[in-house]
Amino acid sequence: MGRTKFHLLLYEFFKFFIAFKINFLDAIFPNHKLHGYNFAMNTVKNDGAAFWNQNPCGGKWTDYRQFTEWYLKTEPYLLEITAPILFDGKTFIDIGCGQGVICSLAAQRNARVIGIDMSFSSLQVAKRGSQEMGIQQKISYVQADAENLPFKNSMFDIVLSIGVLHHTPSIKNGIHEIIRILKPNGKITIMLYRRGNPKWWLTKTIRTISEFIKKHSGKERITKNNAVAPQGTAIQELLDVPIMNAYSNKESLKLFSALQDTTVRNYQPGFARLIDFQSWLIIFKPIFKWIDTHMQNRWGFYQVIKAKK
Repeated sequence: MGRTKFHLLLYEFFKFFIAFKINFLDAIFPNHKLHGYNFAMNTVKNDGAAFWNQNPCGGKWTDYRQFTEWYLKTEPYLLEITAPILFDGKTFIDIGCGQGVICSLAAQRNARVIGIDMSFSSLQVAKRGSQEMGIQQKISYVQADAENLPFKNSMFDIVLSIGVLHHTPSIKNGIHEIIRILKPNGKITIMLYRRGNPKWWLTKTIRTISEFIKKHSGKERITKNNAVAPQGTAIQELLDVPIMNAYSNKESLKLFSALQDTTVRNYQPGFARLIDFQSWLIIFKPIFKWIDTHMQNRWGFYQVIKAKK
């Protein structure tokens, strides 16, 4: 038997063994976990974790403070939506915390912070960043699944999740978990991609073409390189992230209908961001900035949902 055939057989045996082990454990211990993960996490979630391990949100930087400054400059709405939150003395969780920018902001404002993410690489950067900024005692990072959070009911005063739930297989499961861990009168701040705007129409078109190319070429991804500073992960996410959904404002209100005082506001049409990828577009910078400032409600690609339990 040739080495190639032997390796293929070995690979198939390994897959069978792992599948058997998982199914056996599921039958005996249906709620078993390992480091925050359910053993039976499906392939799509594993693919998502692998993608974000290779492409931590915002790209790979050598200086954490520089990364944080770039991130907040690129996503200025984050400072606006977090400014009214009363973090002081509150238990706070960031679901899908990535490399920990919002966790750091909350810790600096005296919250007791937990950040969770499926990407172990992102959590490593977040932890090093908290050490660099001298706030590591205020933050705990946990590798976990947004649809199966390893926390007790009614644990958190504040739940935040920015740009995460639209990448999950079941947004309803993710929202159910958010409501479950939120204390009575606790508050949420959630950002989801919004459909029905120019950026989503372009995104949907490009992703359809990308999926067609991958299907007929056998490629697993279109982008050749992983995310780097200062372009972030926008191109990699656009072409290769396994799941990307978007919701109308009306759909989002319905998704969070179990909560009270729910509001939705749109942000960042995303035109000025194009300059980071095509530098010649800088000649249109004044126009792009005007659109991003004055057309947020109509063309905003981000929608931010706020509510309380």
